[in-house]
Amino acid sequence: MKDLVFAFITAMLFVGCTSSYIVSPLGRENSISYEEFNGKARGETNRIQMVNGQQTEGRNVQVSSDSVLWLDERTGKTFGARIDEVKMVIRRDNWFGALEGFGFGLFTGGASGAILSIGEHSSFLGDTYLWAYYAIGLGVPGGVLGAIIGGAIGDTYNYQFVERTDNAKK
Repeated sequence: MKDLVFAFITAMLFVGCTSSYIVSPLGRENSISYEEFNGKARGETNRIQMVNGQQTEGRNVQVSSDSVLWLDERTGKTFGARIDEVKMVIRRDNWFGALEGFGFGLFTGGASGAILSIGEHSSFLGDTYLWAYYAIGLGVPGGVLGAIIGGAIGDTYNYQFVERTDNAKK
């Protein structure tokens, strides 16, 4: 039983969260509009991945009907590319990752503690609320560990650009 709990907690270290969005001119079904993307990217540092595989970091990424512009923080210069040269923009949110990690770690540790108490004492309510002490004893450290790991990994948002059709160009 202890090996199972250890494996479950260890698996928590490899769980990350990534959300993917399609960015399109009008933000139709299952996509977000250029305007909505520009609002989300304003003030944020993002990684810009080009179709040819090159990557760069940029702040205040802005998308228009034909181009993508960004500010290079190292040089202070504005750079741009045609929209068909940009594959995706990747944004990482470390605070939200820490919050998700805390919740996941708290739940995983708490559940593991409750399960471990059953294995140790063969009855869920055998000793009055002993399971709760186990759950808290593993849940709180699990939450702290989850917050640290989640903050380091971050929550990733992939904004993918698709080739526009002739109808979208009009």
